[in-house]
Parts: sequence; C-alpha cells; structure tokens
Amino acid sequence: MNTILTEKRAYYLHKGGYESGPFSLAKLQEMLGQKTIFEKDLVWCEGMPEWKPLVDIISQCQTTSLRPKTPKSREYHYPPTHDELISPKVSYKPAILLGIIILIFAFYTASPFLAYDDLMRAMESGDAGALQERIDFPELRQSMKEEIRTNYMKRLTEDGQSNVLVKGVALVFGPALIDGLVDSIVTPSGMSDLIWNAKFPSLQKDGEPIKTMEPSQKSERKHFDFSYAWFSGPTSFKFVSKNKELVLRFHLRDFKWKLYNIELPRA
Repeated sequence: MNTILTEKRAYYLHKGGYESGPFSLAKLQEMLGQKTIFEKDLVWCEGMPEWKPLVDIISQCQTTSLRPKTPKSREYHYPPTHDELISPKVSYKPAILLGIIILIFAFYTASPFLAYDDLMRAMESGDAGALQERIDFPELRQSMKEEIRTNYMKRLTEDGQSNVLVKGVALVFGPALIDGLVDSIVTPSGMSDLIWNAKFPSLQKDGEPIKTMEPSQKSERKHFDFSYAWFSGPTSFKFVSKNKELVLRFHLRDFKWKLYNIELPRA
C-alpha cells in the first residue's frame, strides 16, 4: 500500500446514519484515538467501490472511479433557527386574495346606491349630461310606454259608463297620445318632475285631453326617498319610494348602473 497516497486522500465518514467529511487519514486516526469514532465505522474515499470499516482503510486502499451510494443514507433536516421560531414564514397570498374579493363585493354592493345618489344630484343641479350618463333613456321610454298603454287599456275596458264611440276613439288615438306624452316627459328636464312628484301625467277617461303638471306642482319638489332598496338580480337593482307610489329600477350596463324603468302607481 502506498502510505503517502493514502494520507493525501480525502475520506468521508458515515456514522449514526449521517455522512460527514472530508477528513484526512491522520484526522481519522486522531478521532479514533479520541474515541469519537471507532474501527467499525464506515469510511470512503474517491476510488473505493464501497464503504468499508475504518480498520480496513488503515490497512489498505483500493481504487475505482465510481462512488457507491451511502448505505442506508437519510436526509438530514436542520433544526429551525431562532429567527424562524420567532417569526415563522407565513404565506399572505390567500389573505390578500380574500381581501381583494371582499373589496370587489363591497364596491359591487355599494355601486347602485352611488348611482342613485349621482342621479339625484344631477336632477337637483339640472345637469343634463350627468342625467344622460345615469339614465338609459331609450329603454326607459319603451318600458314606460308599454306600462302606460296596459293601464290605459285596462281602464277603458273596465269603464262601463263611457259610450262605445268614445271608447273606440280612445282606443285608436290613445296609444299615439301615450307615446307622445312619454317622449315629452322622459327627457333630462322632465325626469325631475316625474321622480320628485312621484306622479305621471295621466290620460283621462273617455279620451279627454291629457293633463300636464301645473307650475305649482313643479315648485313643490321633494327628494325621492326610498323605503326599500336591494338587488332584484345580478345586474338589476330597485328602489321603492316610501309611499310606494314609484319603483325605480336600475340595470348594469358597461360597468355603469343606469335607470331603465319606472314602475308607476296602478290606476
């Protein structure tokens, strides 16, 4: 055995299930003398085909190019440091995601009330541009025309005092008058009177001319107050006035809540 070659090699020690090193042969002999390791403890160096007891390595050294797997090796888990014990690593991603979801839901719930407040402010200031932003005028006109026609026809058919001729004239010309009435009222300037007074000019029986709001009525405006407000669908919301004479319905279009329907009091 070449003693000089053996002493220059780096040896690894396998003891108690863990691998340590590298050590020189002199260091291993010193540890052996100190009783920190024993002759039966396994050691290995580059060129050895397998782990061997220290006593064999001291007496001989074989050469090979392959290093075998450590027998019964196991991963060593270092104990947590002091800082890790005091401030353990915590993932804040779930909490952040939950917070974002809560904020989105809160804004979604509050947004119809913000749209309602914007609508009231626009009517108070007479801001036609703001009213255009908060009212879906084409759909509002159409829905109101259909509702008023239904009520009007119902009143005519239930009225037993009117003569047949007057009823016929009313049935023929009534819808056209209704369309003209709605088109004239459902405008940026006319919406304030309709919502604040909680009334809509109504057709009279027997085809009499349509009554319009008197100037005195227009001067007695009061803010539309609601007694109930909540979602009627994922993209629809309604406000019911305190006297329950009007119901304002909003829908969500292009990420904006807009007034699209007004339920009028039944005649």
